[in-house]
Amino acid sequence: MMISSRARQLTLRVLLRPAAVIPLQTAASPPFEGAASLLGLAVHAESGLLKRLSVMRFQDRLAAEAETRPTISNEDFLALCRSTGTASSDEEAARICAVLADAGIVLRFADLVYLRPMDIAEYIVQALPGSQAEVQERLDALKQELSPMDLRKQQIDRTAHRWVSTLLWAGLASFVFQWLLFLRLTFWELSWDVMEPVCYFVSSAGGIAAYCYFLATHEDFGYAPWRSRIAQNLQNGGYARRGLDLRRYKMLQRDVHRLERFLKR
Repeated sequence: MMISSRARQLTLRVLLRPAAVIPLQTAASPPFEGAASLLGLAVHAESGLLKRLSVMRFQDRLAAEAETRPTISNEDFLALCRSTGTASSDEEAARICAVLADAGIVLRFADLVYLRPMDIAEYIVQALPGSQAEVQERLDALKQELSPMDLRKQQIDRTAHRWVSTLLWAGLASFVFQWLLFLRLTFWELSWDVMEPVCYFVSSAGGIAAYCYFLATHEDFGYAPWRSRIAQNLQNGGYARRGLDLRRYKMLQRDVHRLERFLKR
């Protein structure tokens, strides 16, 4: 069957395009049946080329987005894919995202899409320990830095708990003293007619103090939470006065435990 010159021109244009991929004809494959087959192949190659161009434009848009923000939600990613014309539906956009993730262009985790996967890879490489000798050397350096901070923290914590214990015993002593004083005034010095309103106002003052505590802390008054809050305030004040960086201390503890677990494997 003779092939028209127009079909031959289209076929040559498709074959000369660097982006179009034409499967090679093997001995087992049948020959082309005519110009219609060549035209269909040309249209298919043209459609594939347009899809590749749209994906490339979408990658450029992602690179521009990565300059302003490192992550994007999965919902925003799908909307961005549709707005650029790369996908016509959420299903197609999800497939494109999966392809980009497999190619290492983006990184998907939970409901987020990381637009700078190389930054994540660098962080992971930095977090990975090296050889055992390097890990042991790093562990010794961390312990050397952590040891004086740990000693200072223990001293501050002991001082804070000692002050809290002193305050609690002082509170008990004040209650006992008040009870004995009211007992003396009621039965020996004065009378119940005089002490009754005094006891009422003192009891009301306790309720007012508990209500003020609730307004200040948004928690119901209780001796255990009150003790913990006082201890925490005293500890934080001690850390600030002694120059102890609590965030750095906790980070060193995590690093030491992580390296110790690595050496035990």
